[in-house]
Amino acid sequence: MEAFDRLDAAVTAAVELRREIARLEAAFAQRVDAAMEAAEELHAHEPGRARELGMRAVRAELAVGLRVSERQAERWAVESRALVRRLPATLAALAEGRMSRRAASLVVETSWGLGLGDGGRDDADVAARFAEFDTAGAQLAARVPEHRLRPRLARLRERVHAVPAAERHAAEALRRHVRVSPADDGMAWLTAYLPAVEAFAIVERLSGVALAIQSEHEDDPDLAGDPESFGRLRADLLVDALLGGPRMGRYDRIRPTVVVTVPALTLLGQDEAGSPPATIEGYGPIDPVTARRLTAEAPSLYRLLTDPHTGARLDLSRTAYRPTAELRLWLRLRDETCRFPGCGRAAARCDLDHTVAWEHGGSTTASNLAHLCRGHHTLKHHTDWRVRQDTDGVLTWTSPLGRDVDTVTA
Repeated sequence: MEAFDRLDAAVTAAVELRREIARLEAAFAQRVDAAMEAAEELHAHEPGRARELGMRAVRAELAVGLRVSERQAERWAVESRALVRRLPATLAALAEGRMSRRAASLVVETSWGLGLGDGGRDDADVAARFAEFDTAGAQLAARVPEHRLRPRLARLRERVHAVPAAERHAAEALRRHVRVSPADDGMAWLTAYLPAVEAFAIVERLSGVALAIQSEHEDDPDLAGDPESFGRLRADLLVDALLGGPRMGRYDRIRPTVVVTVPALTLLGQDEAGSPPATIEGYGPIDPVTARRLTAEAPSLYRLLTDPHTGARLDLSRTAYRPTAELRLWLRLRDETCRFPGCGRAAARCDLDHTVAWEHGGSTTASNLAHLCRGHHTLKHHTDWRVRQDTDGVLTWTSPLGRDVDTVTA
């Protein structure tokens, strides 16, 4: 038991240390904002150019003291201002160690633009929207793992935003582009800024072709089923598609499946403020105009019932699919990713596991099935990690040291 006790003590100390780091990050944000506030007061009465140079000199001093670039110092200053002046509930949760700095940063990033359409005024309406986003966002960030946080914050942002989603999407679509950036060792980054529907359809098609090729060449070590070879294969297929290579043409019949969840009121054109937005699986909210266009073009439809107030998924039905296929799709939509705490592997690339094993009396139902990536599936069956599932799809994992942690679905 001595080794077990040492392990327990070390893990407990590490967890508490991360909480203390979060508390220190909150104090850091407050100090950085205080420094910038003092700088603004110091240079407030100077003419424009002199004031700008004075503020830059302060940022440079901050950067030198912290041993970071001026750009990083400015980023910290902007983020600290948002936490202190716009998002006090998020700052408080960080100060209490209930979320990480990364989670707090996601709340800040998602909050940008909530005041658009108001001429930049910090009026009562804008303040109310920030307050609503801050309160709910802080609760999400304290409860939801980081890898599942961004799409949930995005849905929250859609609910409180003043400018219609279609308007914002139309403006952003005008900025679409493709860019190449050099990297080391003869490599480069090719990036494309695209509407989400097209971007996810491209990735889904590449993934579908890659999986088809891997299944046909199971004995080829260069095409093994590990994530790295899968990533290489998708990159090769992208080159083939753009430059006319041989592999992509062999799989022209494969079509991407992009799952779009559309609330019934959106289909009817009743885009009420505060109602849950339409979403793309793996991405998050899309504007209602795009959602209705996709629904009109869809060759078949699923019915996904959601709570009209919270947007929580309640039920799925479709008459054209066998029950097993329908159940798989429902669970893929419910889980989104591997359900082990902290794992972000997409559900589409995970195993569907019986929480209570079939041979031990477990049923093949939504309340006894969950997606686990191969690594965490193995961990569940061959180590002392244990899991139970309630009727709402919440999985409670118990570690070998006896710690419980929940993974939720919404």
